[in-house]
Amino acid sequence: MKFMSGLKNSHTFYSNLAIESGYNDLDMVKNVYRGIMRMVARDLRDGKEVELPGFGKFRVIMFKKRNVRNIKNGEIYLVEAVPTVKFKAYKRLKEFVRRNSILA
Repeated sequence: MKFMSGLKNSHTFYSNLAIESGYNDLDMVKNVYRGIMRMVARDLRDGKEVELPGFGKFRVIMFKKRNVRNIKNGEIYLVEAVPTVKFKAYKRLKEFVRRNSILA
């Protein structure tokens, strides 16, 4: 498996995705990727868990309402509860990264 290294912009991303997938039609690759992202965003918005087989699972969690302190002036203020996306990588992805990481 090759890596899409040095992704600096969307054109590079889509070009590398086309190479990895074996498709030559860059517009088709863009449309498929954008469709997947719309599907994931819509399902998360609707409160559903999104699973990408062999990769991981996305879900929305709520950060609790909490008090925080401004470190510059010490003032305490309330931050409201906010939804955020949480990702859990599957074992297969974790093992791949561990075996192939240049950081290890």
